[in-house]
Amino acid sequence: MAVPPSLETRRDTRGAAPGLSRVRGLRRVEVLLPRDTGQAMSEENVETARRGFAILNEAYQAGDPSIFRPFLEEYWDPDGVLEPSGLLPDSSPRPHRGRDGVLAFIGNQMEAFSEGSGWLEATEFIDHGDYLIVPYRLGGRARHTGLPVEFSFVALYSFQNRKVTRMEVHRTKAAALEAAGLSE
Repeated sequence: MAVPPSLETRRDTRGAAPGLSRVRGLRRVEVLLPRDTGQAMSEENVETARRGFAILNEAYQAGDPSIFRPFLEEYWDPDGVLEPSGLLPDSSPRPHRGRDGVLAFIGNQMEAFSEGSGWLEATEFIDHGDYLIVPYRLGGRARHTGLPVEFSFVALYSFQNRKVTRMEVHRTKAAALEAAGLSE
């Protein structure tokens, strides 16, 4: 990947966020940070996303979206918007507004998986100030067929005052980067 001149790559050797290491053996994540790593806000957004993915993975494994509610209440703006990619059933590209809208969307997605088989893992965190791009995988055992399924998406987060104000789900990293005004 060609990194914009304003970004440099730094390897995160601390390993996966708690809860992710037991899913698909995620051991290391690449974090792209602005050269001025003194921007505590950017690093805070990455750490918030790590924790969020770990908690959301736990919720998918349990098949219980309410596990994610305390995190949403702390880090999701009450008027925040989730814009799904429209690729999966019941995820047409319509906005889901507020914390309850996000939880309803997650609950609908969980219904596609057999109980206890769902999982979610972030594979990279690309930090660019008020934007955070997170490629991730989502999978489990399909409820109606019993077959294992896996999907890849890329989330583009917008932050304001340490809260997520918008999450757009894109089908490719290139699309998410373009939406953030960046390129591969």
